[in-house]
Amino acid sequence: VMPQTAECISHAKASGAPLIVAMNKCDLPDINEQKLLTELSQRDVLPSELGGDVEVVRVSALEGQGIDDLLETILVTAELHELSGPVDTPAVGVCLEAFRDEGRGPLAWLIVRNGTLHVGDIVLCGPAYGRIRAIYNDRDEELPFAPPSMPIRVAGLNVVPGAGDNFYVMSDLDAARDAAGTRKARGRDAALAGRGGGPKTLEDILAGGGADGGVRDLPLILKADSPGSLEAIRSELDKFQHDEVRVKILHEGVGGVNESDVYLASSAGAIVIAFHVIAEDRATSLAEREGVEIRRFNIIYEVTEHIRLALEGLLRPDRVEVATGRALVLQTFHV
Repeated sequence: VMPQTAECISHAKASGAPLIVAMNKCDLPDINEQKLLTELSQRDVLPSELGGDVEVVRVSALEGQGIDDLLETILVTAELHELSGPVDTPAVGVCLEAFRDEGRGPLAWLIVRNGTLHVGDIVLCGPAYGRIRAIYNDRDEELPFAPPSMPIRVAGLNVVPGAGDNFYVMSDLDAARDAAGTRKARGRDAALAGRGGGPKTLEDILAGGGADGGVRDLPLILKADSPGSLEAIRSELDKFQHDEVRVKILHEGVGGVNESDVYLASSAGAIVIAFHVIAEDRATSLAEREGVEIRRFNIIYEVTEHIRLALEGLLRPDRVEVATGRALVLQTFHV
């Protein structure tokens, strides 16, 4: 039982959901089933074979063993607990993850909780909205609709939503656009209040003192390739504890660095952190004119190490990557 397994057990107990355990890798010759059953019992998950009420199904993901038994156990458990959802209603669910695809635009992994999601439905998901153009399953097969409890990937939203955002099917596209705009603008005035100071480099921020000689803020703007990357970076940066400098994330978003990010960094005196993304041509030119610093990273530990050394005043000399040109692929030939 790994730490993430214990976390899942806690979530299941807190929600009151019935629990089924799939014991994987049962095709290995040296498996110790009794050890796992004992560890589960120590976490108040008592298997049915030990007198409890939790079903433990032996499976092998590699060989496909026990999968039919697992599916049957899930169906029986759902029937015993009368777990069902309405089908003939507008879909309601949650966004699991989202990212931007170069060819298809924003793509979101959704799971339908109630109702049925159809191609052509108008969806509001956090700050994103749009008409569903296509629905794909986990095997990248296109579907006309998605019933309850089905995980799907959809295309058609105008921006990348956040992981954990609930989505709703709406009847009017204008209403969905207004709601998305209200959500996007919510808190923006408060976030922009009190900013200023003009463009600065990381060294300028660390060299300058606070307004009262106390704790200084290190303002950052985070841009990454997916909400999961943003969450991971934010989680690592929140761990920093420093007596004189603290990290302050002014804005975060999915996608390349654009002109809006540069303008915000210029007015707030922030540094732009680009993780697995690049800056647009116009944003790069604007950053040079405004004196805004954009730092690119491809490994999350490089980001945290860079910020940690910056907070400690131990920054090494920069290795600067100078772009000599941009290539535009017009057509690809397969030989």
